[in-house]
Amino acid sequence: MTPFLFKIALTMHITGFVILAGIMLADFVTFRQFWKLVNEDWQKAQWLRKIVSSFSPLIGIGGLLVISSGIALLTMMPVDSQLWFRLKMILVILFILNMFFIGPRQAKKLDQHIASRQVLQLNDEIKGIKKRLNFFYISQLLIMLSIFILSSFRF
Repeated sequence: MTPFLFKIALTMHITGFVILAGIMLADFVTFRQFWKLVNEDWQKAQWLRKIVSSFSPLIGIGGLLVISSGIALLTMMPVDSQLWFRLKMILVILFILNMFFIGPRQAKKLDQHIASRQVLQLNDEIKGIKKRLNFFYISQLLIMLSIFILSSFRF
């Protein structure tokens, strides 16, 4: 293990984490703004929703950086037997499962309602989608904060 390679891998890991956290936060703020605009300015609300869909490649880049640099870091500094790392991995798995199964499913349903303009009639189904997406974003942000805390304090 060379210190230089370790620093590069660590920098890539932190950069990927910052990209993921930043995009997730921007996505959440945009989502909240979308709901404020739905009944005020439908065109802006649709435009805002299209912007959110452009975030996906950045999330992929951030995730790729985190995973590839994380594997590199593990080869340089074995920490897999430490409690903080095991807890972090559980949170990472929860984050990934949430990212692939909960968020996209609800976002797809929301987009279908937007396409048919049913989102303007805030019925029970749309309220449920809104509630589940809100939970998705808050849980993702809390998971990321927990990962950051575990990685920083390493108890």
